[in-house]
Amino acid sequence: MRNKAWRNLMVAAINAGLQQRLFGLKPGENWWLTRVTPFRFEIEGCSGVAYVRDIGWDELNFHVAL
Repeated sequence: MRNKAWRNLMVAAINAGLQQRLFGLKPGENWWLTRVTPFRFEIEGCSGVAYVRDIGWDELNFHVAL
């Protein structure tokens, strides 16, 4: 159950970042250099905050909290 909750939280945060056009799914679509970019989102009425950071090689690092 805990793994599903973690997965759902990460999916909600990634979907919110995509909707806010902070990053895309294709290589080169993380539109900043090494800056940490925080953003807010909601999952079933609970407020969440996340930040995403470009770690190079077209990969992103996410930290998410409700």
